[in-house]
Amino acid sequence: MLVAAGDGERLIRVSQPLAYVTTAAGYVEKYGPVDPYDLLRYLPFVRCPSLVVIGEQSLKTSAAVAGLPESLAELVSQGCRVQTRVLPGADISYANDPQRPFAETWAWLRDVSDPGCGGDSRGSTVVLR
Repeated sequence: MLVAAGDGERLIRVSQPLAYVTTAAGYVEKYGPVDPYDLLRYLPFVRCPSLVVIGEQSLKTSAAVAGLPESLAELVSQGCRVQTRVLPGADISYANDPQRPFAETWAWLRDVSDPGCGGDSRGSTVVLR
């Protein structure tokens, strides 16, 4: 209602999926019918192999990534070239081992070689925090 009334910059306090303060327009942009940040929507269009790194604790504590590994597995079953790494014990900020997501990504990049992406070892990488 605020956005439709031209008051989209008004700050609002929300509790779902996470408790935080945002603008009404920002909330609609992220959680409205067209989420421009929804990686599940865009990954099927990525030609090169992709990697998604998720902290194990994030899966337990963040509604934002709940069910993500299963959704990614469904994309893989439909031919999407994405791999998932769930980092044991890692939280949303990787505070217990901030280098771990980079080490996982680097190891993955060393193993990726795809002629459909120009024949080099560069792939698309998504790191979730």
